[in-house]
Amino acid sequence: MKRLIYIIPFMCLLACSSNTGVKDTSWTVEEEGHNVTMTFKDSIVEFTIKANGEVVGEVSCEYSFVSDTILIGKPDNCDKAIIKGNKLLFIEKSGTTELKKIK
Repeated sequence: MKRLIYIIPFMCLLACSSNTGVKDTSWTVEEEGHNVTMTFKDSIVEFTIKANGEVVGEVSCEYSFVSDTILIGKPDNCDKAIIKGNKLLFIEKSGTTELKKIK
């Protein structure tokens, strides 16, 4: 989770091509006083990062799909996400973070 909070601004500098498969959905996770919300728009995913209820960062980048996997970030090094019911699994090299659907 900590890696997710700090790496998002860097991974979003370049982006994958876009797709609208999860448009208008939002997902969130909270751990150790930090809260991350991912909101999918037309071709952009927006990350809002809060610490103890206060916004400490906002980042947006493009996303795309390959089969049932959402690719988020740089074309040559995308992080991945998979939706399983009301959960979104955000997959990084260091592990998987489970986000809950809020919208």
